[in-house]
Amino acid sequence: MKKISLLKIVFTALLVAFGGPSPSGAVAGEIDVVSSIRPLHALVLAVGDGIITPELLIAESASAHNFTLKASDAKKIEKSDVIFWIGPELERALEKPIANLGANARVITVMDDPAISLIPYGDTHDGHGHEGDHGGQNDPHVWLSTENALGIIDIIEKTLKQSDPANGAAYEKNATVAKNRIRTLKRQMEKFLQPVKDVPFVVQHDGFSYMVKELGLNQRGYITNVKGSEAGARHIAELKKMMASEKVKCIFTEPQMASQMAKSLSLDSGINLGELDAMGVDLDESSTLYARIMQKNARALLNCLGSNG
Repeated sequence: MKKISLLKIVFTALLVAFGGPSPSGAVAGEIDVVSSIRPLHALVLAVGDGIITPELLIAESASAHNFTLKASDAKKIEKSDVIFWIGPELERALEKPIANLGANARVITVMDDPAISLIPYGDTHDGHGHEGDHGGQNDPHVWLSTENALGIIDIIEKTLKQSDPANGAAYEKNATVAKNRIRTLKRQMEKFLQPVKDVPFVVQHDGFSYMVKELGLNQRGYITNVKGSEAGARHIAELKKMMASEKVKCIFTEPQMASQMAKSLSLDSGINLGELDAMGVDLDESSTLYARIMQKNARALLNCLGSNG
């Protein structure tokens, strides 16, 4: 409990230290900016703090993979000047609407930018995945790497400066503050997760590879793949066998996905349940939102992997 409390104190101090006021001299932005998912929206908020009010397309409680476009969302896309999204590998339902409705907008596909490092699915565990796997796809959850987050901030800064040059200096100042915050956050996450980095765990959904790889964590498998398809009996049997032999400590669910299978596995095996949240479902919007999303997951990992149960 001492480690967890110290983690909370340090992260709280970190956010206060780097929060800071909005840049002086900024004028109200006249551009309409849309971002697809909440973590990307969080980084746009950080760079545009005090200048623009970006709109979010996919609510944090919804699955980015199975999102259904509403009429109000279509209007946001249609009137936008800039659209930020990860790419069709993640927000499949947005591919056609963005192409058709966002024809007059500057569309930024994050996964296509060379500043972003991509890793293939299954790169962080030993193959205890799901039948069918991912057909050679790269993992689109790129924001869960702080190094990629730094690259995304650069992409956002460049785009907003091009679209709203009058506020170029303010965007640049915000980007610098946001990057300093993330670099400090990464150092703190590495430090406080060091005691549990070798503890084996399983995730419900194979979407945390970037965090696992960057922090050197010991993910051993997952229950469902990116498409959320049900795990078959053979896979579950193999997963149970692996979890017992490797002494898996935790199974992590996600708030956006049904967790009946994870709960059943936990009950049958006595393995702890935790929850990872790539979207930050219960966190308020502000320029520090991205750091708080990562902080929330670091706490969840430490709480479950470091518990005595």
